[in-house]
This record gives sequence, structure tokens and C-alpha cells, in this order.
Amino acid sequence: MKRFSRREDQLEARLRARRREPSDGFLRSVESGIDAAPRPRALRLAVAGILTAVALAAFGASGGLSYAAKAVSNVDLPGASSEAKQNGNSPAANQYGGKTTICHQTSSETNQWVLISVSNNAIPAHKGHGDTLPAADGTCPGPPIP
Repeated sequence: MKRFSRREDQLEARLRARRREPSDGFLRSVESGIDAAPRPRALRLAVAGILTAVALAAFGASGGLSYAAKAVSNVDLPGASSEAKQNGNSPAANQYGGKTTICHQTSSETNQWVLISVSNNAIPAHKGHGDTLPAADGTCPGPPIP
């Protein structure tokens, strides 16, 4: 065992001095056994390949869901007409609803209004507590939310 200090005690020094070296025949037999032993490279490569495939599948599944959700809103769907796509009346627009910029009322005395973009599904809740649409010049507060 390697010690932190370089100082050897007397017992360790005596034991090292009396230690016997292995015979040459023994060393040759161990060496030939190591050289002759087959190395399982194919097994290692197979295990590495399987682990890589599992990791890619896990990452692909989690990242792929986000990618697919984004693609649904950007893809030209065969069932939707071009007019419906231009008006935002496609299956993706109906499902995800889009966003609207509103003037959000804060409780701050110095900055009472903040422009934020919220889901169209959240508009009724914001309307309920006094948020408004931005004015024509983009300042807050503006006209009430219809």
C-alpha cells in the first residue's frame, strides 16, 4: 500500500528486503496466458452499440415530441385549404390557439402596465382582472379586451 509520507518504518523495510521475486517460468506462463486469451472485442462493440441505440432512442423520444408539436403548427396539412391556412383556421391553429399581446396590469406604482403575449385561451382570465389591449401606437393601457 502506498503511503502518503515517504518515510518507511523498519518493519516495512525488512519485509521488502525478504520479499521473493516470482520465478521466470511463472512469469512466462502468466504472460503466455494473457497473450493467448481471446479479447472479447465483438462483445464490447455490441454492448457499446446497444447502449448508444438506447440512449439515442431516449433522447429522440423526448426531443422528438417537441419537434413534432412544432411541426404540426408549421406543416401544410393536406386537409386544410389554403384560405383556412392564411386565416389561421387550420387544425393546428384550432388546437394551439395562437397568442395575443395585451397590456397586463401590475401591482407596481412605478410601472403599472406591462406588454405581454399570452395564449388566446388565457384572454378571458386576463380580461376579468382588468387587462386591456395595447393602444394603436403600442402604448398601455389601451382599449378594453372585447
